[in-house]
Amino acid sequence: MTVQNEKFKQLLDKAVSGLNVSFNELKDRYKDYPLCLMQYIENGKTELAFDVHFDDESASIFYSFDIENNCDHSSISFVNGDDIDLFIEYLAGVGDYDFIKNYWGIGKCCLKVKELREEIRFCCHKK
Repeated sequence: MTVQNEKFKQLLDKAVSGLNVSFNELKDRYKDYPLCLMQYIENGKTELAFDVHFDDESASIFYSFDIENNCDHSSISFVNGDDIDLFIEYLAGVGDYDFIKNYWGIGKCCLKVKELREEIRFCCHKK
């Protein structure tokens, strides 16, 4: 496995392994990394999220949480735009792409590409 593919594997493992994990557990897991904590409050309901930056991988993973504070979504974004195409090539080798549902099946996770505010994110959800 190339160094680049190992980097992608580690990022994907981190994004997928965070699903269903509690906010406090994930925050503690990444306490040694730069974190941006977010709290959204509307009509008395609070939603938590945070973004973890991984300097060595030149990437970030965003985690959002449901009302029980368990991670229900994660997404990977890259600092270097060239990594986007390389990551797609990596995904083609490790997952099955479903053209009807428009996602890669990676284990018990589905991964979609989304463009958000001129940023490309690879979004992970449970199947």
